[in-house]
Amino acid sequence: MARTDFIENDRVLVTNRNGTSFRGLLSQLVTYIGSFLRPYKVYTFEITAVALMDPMVTVFENTIGNVVWTRDGDGNYLATLSSAFVEDKTWCMLSNHVQSDGANAQFARMFTPTTSTIRIYNTNKNFAELIEPLMPIYGEIRVYN
Repeated sequence: MARTDFIENDRVLVTNRNGTSFRGLLSQLVTYIGSFLRPYKVYTFEITAVALMDPMVTVFENTIGNVVWTRDGDGNYLATLSSAFVEDKTWCMLSNHVQSDGANAQFARMFTPTTSTIRIYNTNKNFAELIEPLMPIYGEIRVYN
């Protein structure tokens, strides 16, 4: 069992039965405990792009860090964060955009060419060419501890 004492200004002191203690903000305690409950950092997002501009990204959850997205050519998008994507411990997943008739289907692929970048390729339904615009797709990047 652990003993928890609440101190002023959202600060807590937690002491376990071995006498080890944690002192800090309640939000820091939640992050600390979460690192044991979820064995990975996560970046969950929606991405879309039009014309020749950098993609627009809505971030839903981010425990990885400040990921910077850029356009790197037609249908080619790059996420950059220095040394964040650990080799053999990074997992990526994307949704794809398919209209009901299938005529304008787009298929996006995401992979990690380096430990500092993740690349998304957006292709036509035949996987024959990189295309724009990038219709809204959802993705998740996990970096396991």
